[in-house]
Amino acid sequence: MRWIFLLAALVCAGLVFVIDSPGWLGLDILGVLLFGTLAVFGFAAARIDERAQNQGPILTAADLAEIRARAATKGAAPTPASPAEDAVIGSIAALRARAEARRTRTP
Repeated sequence: MRWIFLLAALVCAGLVFVIDSPGWLGLDILGVLLFGTLAVFGFAAARIDERAQNQGPILTAADLAEIRARAATKGAAPTPASPAEDAVIGSIAALRARAEARRTRTP
């Protein structure tokens, strides 16, 4: 289509030198401007389109299902701590409580 617009603009530009009537001359100049603009935009759109990256389906359905499964496992309840971990956590909490009691105690 852009080639047709370019050809129409060239025909109108050629007719500028042949037309004697001022009304037709104004219409012809308007045709040159209109068809020339359409041709320029058509060529620009074609160039942009040929250089554009194909963004097709970036993620497939299988990829999305895998991501959703991983997100569901991250959001699941945490596994219960082992008795050894409970003992360590308890002793750390006791040490923090003693240190806080020492800080708040007035001499």
